[in-house]
Amino acid sequence: MKNSVLPKVQVLLSAYNGEKYVLEQLESLRLQDYGNFTVKIRDDGSKDETFTLVSEYIKNNKLDWEVHKGENLGFVKSFFWLLFNASEEADFYSFCDQDDYWKKEKISRAVGKLQAERQELPLLYSSQYTLVDKNLNPFSVKHEKADLVPSFKGALFVNIVTGCTIVLNKKMRELVISKQMPNCVVHDWWLYLVASAFGKVVFDAYSTIFYRMHGNNVCGTSTSSYKRKFINFFKMLRGRLYLRCPGEITEQVKDFKYIYSDKLTAKHIKDMEVFLDRRFINRLRIFLDIPFWKKSSTTNGQRVRFLFNSI
Repeated sequence: MKNSVLPKVQVLLSAYNGEKYVLEQLESLRLQDYGNFTVKIRDDGSKDETFTLVSEYIKNNKLDWEVHKGENLGFVKSFFWLLFNASEEADFYSFCDQDDYWKKEKISRAVGKLQAERQELPLLYSSQYTLVDKNLNPFSVKHEKADLVPSFKGALFVNIVTGCTIVLNKKMRELVISKQMPNCVVHDWWLYLVASAFGKVVFDAYSTIFYRMHGNNVCGTSTSSYKRKFINFFKMLRGRLYLRCPGEITEQVKDFKYIYSDKLTAKHIKDMEVFLDRRFINRLRIFLDIPFWKKSSTTNGQRVRFLFNSI
């Protein structure tokens, strides 16, 4: 039942060749226990029946949702397109992947957490998630991030928020779209940088979605053996660490410094200069700063890459 008193939420979903799972995701959105939200979907140039299936689902269920057919931009630019073109009337904006499955309280829980914060601050919410296989069966391995402490310095080195759980308040969106669309490693990492620098990151240790692992995302999946589960989980972590071209994270920091030069404090600039200092003695000093890395990431992989100047 709709309730005009509730803050308005817009869900932003980017889809690409998602015909296999997208309808299940849409159904999980339709079954949300929150009464005031819309969904904006962008088909990122799919070559399968994604656009047709989504359009028919919206029509058959008489939903006040919208779907756009666009050229293939890649998922990062597609999500930014959605954010830049989102409704000005919404109070919160929730990112959504095409192949996950949301628990019915996903939106209501995020809104409740964000409403408890000062709305004049740019806010970013991110939650825990449950890893599942293609049939939504949970894996025995568990991804924990409740012990992570968000910080701008940490955000320069590694991303600790998960895009498919992100919800932004209006102030956060306004800050992001007031600047040019960035060239970044991935959209959720950029949003983490912005929120940690100028606002607040709100972590929720509660799992709000079923994060589906299958052959077409960062890892394949099978429940046939413990060994296969371990291999798939490792692949997922590798994907989540964004192991890409050397120097890509460095370029992201440089781009952030340029785009937000008018808002950065002396402390921000100092933290970025430390990150960009490629002298080995500097990298070794940061590599040995164990308390910092424990607060920034649950893995040592990024430490090693930073030491050898490969991020």
